Amino acid sequence: MSRTDSPKHAILIQIPLPNGHETIDQEYEFDPKAPPTVQQLLISVFDPKWIIEGFSAPGEIYGYVKEYNEKYEAFVDLDKNLYEVNEARDGNKFQFWYTVNKQHSNAVLIPGAATPEGGLTVEPEDYKKRRQRQPHATVRQTEESSDGFSLSQGRGIYRSQSHDTQPNEAPPHVCVFEPQVSLRKSPVSVDSRVDDGAINIVLLGETGVGKSTLINGIVNYLAYPTLQKAEASHNVLHLIPASFRIDKQSIFIGSEEENEKLSEVGQSTTQKPKAYEFTVGKDKFRIIDVPGVGDSRGVEQDRKNFDSIVEEINKYAKIHAFCLLIPSNGSKMTVTMKYCLNELFANLHKDAAKNILFCFTKARATFYQTAEMLPIIEDMLQSLKREQGVEIELNRSRIFPFDNESFMYLCFLDNGVHIEGARSDFEKSWNVSSESAKRLFDTVKTLKPHDTSAMAALSEARRLILNMVPISAETSKKIRMNKRALEAEIQNLKFSRSRGRNVDKYLTITEYYVEIEPLRMPSTVCASKECLEMVSVAGMNHRQPLYSQVCHEGCKLDNIYPGTYPNPAIRHCRVFDNGKGNFCLSCGCSWRNHVHVKYKQIYRQRQVKNSALLEVLKRKSIHEMTMEDVIASYESQLRDLERDEEAIKKMCAKFSTFLRNNSMKIKSDVYAEYLRHAVEMAEEEMLVGGSGEKAAEYEKYLRDYENEVELLQSAASCGEVVTIEDIFELKQELAELMKRHEEIETLLNIAEGKHVQFSSATQGIGSDATTGYTRSQTNTGRPYMPRRSLPFIPSETRCVPKQNYSPRTYSYQTSHY
Repeated sequence: MSRTDSPKHAILIQIPLPNGHETIDQEYEFDPKAPPTVQQLLISVFDPKWIIEGFSAPGEIYGYVKEYNEKYEAFVDLDKNLYEVNEARDGNKFQFWYTVNKQHSNAVLIPGAATPEGGLTVEPEDYKKRRQRQPHATVRQTEESSDGFSLSQGRGIYRSQSHDTQPNEAPPHVCVFEPQVSLRKSPVSVDSRVDDGAINIVLLGETGVGKSTLINGIVNYLAYPTLQKAEASHNVLHLIPASFRIDKQSIFIGSEEENEKLSEVGQSTTQKPKAYEFTVGKDKFRIIDVPGVGDSRGVEQDRKNFDSIVEEINKYAKIHAFCLLIPSNGSKMTVTMKYCLNELFANLHKDAAKNILFCFTKARATFYQTAEMLPIIEDMLQSLKREQGVEIELNRSRIFPFDNESFMYLCFLDNGVHIEGARSDFEKSWNVSSESAKRLFDTVKTLKPHDTSAMAALSEARRLILNMVPISAETSKKIRMNKRALEAEIQNLKFSRSRGRNVDKYLTITEYYVEIEPLRMPSTVCASKECLEMVSVAGMNHRQPLYSQVCHEGCKLDNIYPGTYPNPAIRHCRVFDNGKGNFCLSCGCSWRNHVHVKYKQIYRQRQVKNSALLEVLKRKSIHEMTMEDVIASYESQLRDLERDEEAIKKMCAKFSTFLRNNSMKIKSDVYAEYLRHAVEMAEEEMLVGGSGEKAAEYEKYLRDYENEVELLQSAASCGEVVTIEDIFELKQELAELMKRHEEIETLLNIAEGKHVQFSSATQGIGSDATTGYTRSQTNTGRPYMPRRSLPFIPSETRCVPKQNYSPRTYSYQTSHY
């Protein structure tokens, strides 16, 4: 653009270059009285006067815009709906991206952009004139990433054709396009979700309610109009292998597969989610069969099953119906049924309420009526309405009675087993079930499908909040340690302001950092005041707890589920007689004072660059610097820490608020629960000589968090809600925090069961006095089991015994708390 002497406003336009390492920057001047719209800017970039010379593709060319977000210090996708109305403001920054199709959700067609030559051409002359090296971050889709996206620094969305570009070379002139996934569309990998036009139905219920049998029955009810025709066919249809017993004879339909355990007595039948497809007329149906709740393999398996159910559902872009299977012959809400419904409602987005249907199985026992179960279900749905404002319809149009004895009857006939005098009962069963099946499928076709991206966002928010609870508390503690150190140093510096005297020693700053290492064997330890000691840490002006009672080293308990503090599941450790006792057989303390630990955490000190002071050094010589410059640099570092501390608090509050506002059912606020537990543990430390400062800090943090949640809830009542897009932006913010606080990524990997390398630097005893406290003690013994010491932090951040120790003497390294 040519410049004029008249005053004009301008914005900055960035064009990412094909090699993905640089951008071309252009100023776009405009009359402030007539600012351009974003769409006008988008189209103007394709003007020949600009960098781009010509386009072509197997179709039309589209473009989309990113706008610089001051809050997140990054370019984010601009909503397409804003293109027409959003006027460019002076000083704004935009990035322009190009694609050959409309896959990007915010793409806008560029009229007349296509040319017959093919490819994108960049003018070499203009490139050399305007060349500026500026790495930029984009988002690319990956199969390895758990959430479908990963930040990729310095990689563009283009792929060069047969050209190896060196770092200092000009980029290739001809490129093809790879569309970039929209950041704003969904926090999950939308392209990987199945959306093939099939009608997807999920069956959920207790173990033994008859999900797999119902699927087989439905196929026959839809294939044969009457029981007589089904009998005459001599062909019992089945999608899932099945087995039944009559008298002492076993009947098998199909052959056993890994997913359906037919021959293992007492074992829950369906082992993992599986989809079954069939066609009725022109409609393709997919029924998703999932493991039942109340698995015979225990509570931990139930939790794993529910995780796999959510994962399976998220494979599909749309779910048309969630069918809850309820035994009609029940007379009360069983524990497993209540758990099943609670978990389901906690994992479902509110928008899925309209897609919930009720199938009552074993209906022949109650004369094909809902009997006593209907009012029980009604009461539960009423509580959902009171608590969350979620209204789930429960009327005849959404209730479907089934009895699968007629299918079992066909299986018996097919195996040569005849049942005398009961055919009329089986025919009644067939007629009712057949009518219900047809009505069910007709109803499902009328429902607006539920977009699973909402459910995926809920799952992601829940996973992150559960894993981030202890992590954020520990990172915040580390931040507060560094803040106190900086504040103390600033006070000291204010008494020494002589110009140029030893200023160079402040070019680095001492900071605390956290070194994390997973334990080779998890352990159960006691945190009560009776088993707690407070020790001084060498080289640090702090006292920390030494939890010297290891009650069960190498505890293989695997059902400790995050989100409950204290956690009742720890009672299943053998020191509590495998769930039969409330007091530890090793130390005699209550299970409430025990913690199951999986990793150790060591606080260390290191020297890092004082980046703020180094910036000053670019303008001044070392002899011109003053203590005011040093103090200002320390205050800048302090502000950065305060910003990160505030970001962590707000992040957890937003995750919790999103769950609260979008889930059908609310579980406890795990973050607030964790902080209350941390206050209690800090008060335990005070009883054995610990400082009250930690308890006061946790109480303040709890109050601040609760105030933040209250503010978000108040904003929600005014229409300002935390959205799916906000959740994804929070994940980006979390990625930025990981760069400055590396322990977050390590702890998240441990929490999610990902492989983490052991650090040889933290094995055994540390010799550096500033790295930790070293202790040797003789094993004095405790009642019932040997006493062993294991210094650890009470939020699942622990230390382990030195390897290759002698049978009676132990050496440990602990960390600051």
